[in-house]
Formats: sequence, C-alpha cells, structure tokens
Amino acid sequence: MAIGGLGTPEIVVILVVVAFGLVLPICYLVTLGRTLSAVSEQYRRMSPGLVWLNLIPIFSLGWHFYTVLMVRDSLVAEFNARGIPDRNNGGFVLGIATSVLFVACIIPGIGYLLVLPSLICWIIYWLKLSAYRSMLGNLKDKVGVTLPSHH
Repeated sequence: MAIGGLGTPEIVVILVVVAFGLVLPICYLVTLGRTLSAVSEQYRRMSPGLVWLNLIPIFSLGWHFYTVLMVRDSLVAEFNARGIPDRNNGGFVLGIATSVLFVACIIPGIGYLLVLPSLICWIIYWLKLSAYRSMLGNLKDKVGVTLPSHH
C-alpha cells in the first residue's frame, strides 16, 4: 500500500509519531487537570481547565512553568491544611526540571541531546502527579476526613 509515495513502513512510523505526539500529551494534561480537581477548591490555585493551554505551541513552553507552580502551590496548601508532610513540595523540582528541559530541547545543536532526558523527567513528574491525585482521592473517600474551612 502506497499513499503519496509513502510505503507501509513510513505510514506506520507517521501514525506512531502522531499517536505519541498527541495522545501522550493529552493523557498527561488529563492527569494534571484531575490532580488539580482532587485539591479542595479553597486550596486550588489554578482552574483545572487551564491546563489545556499547554497544548498551544510555543506558548506552552512558558505556560508549563506557570502550571507547575500552580499545581505545587495547590498541593502544598492542601497538604498543609491536612497536616500532611510533603518533602517533594508537590513534585516541584521534577516539574521545573521538565519545563527547563522542554525549553532546552529547542536549542539548536544540542536540543536533540535533551529529548530523552526531558521525556524521562516528564514521565516521572507525570507519575508523581498521578500518585498525588490518588492519595488525595483516597483521603477524601475515608469517612470522617474533612478539611478545615478557612473562610
């Protein structure tokens, strides 16, 4: 099968690249949004829907830094209110490292060397956020666990 001079192997590679280039970032943003949604509204520093702005090319290079900061601030506020220690500061170092590496990937001549480290850092941050979301969900499911209101 050939389409526009492309054979089957080329088409498969293109489909895989598109799948990874779209599906994985969307799944990551779903995790970001769900993590923010798991934070009590009074401690949430960013609307979960705003994570989708990270799909905008170029803009996302800066917005990801902001997103990481707001996720950190939201998680820290929630954990402080619950009296839960978090030595990882809401995954802040991983998130910022991911943001820095994303930006560094566009540096001509060396950016390609940073693609793999950025992917590794991104996946670890993603997993960390997923763990935070699960932890908050488990705490909210427990009977008698309520957050203090500071209104």
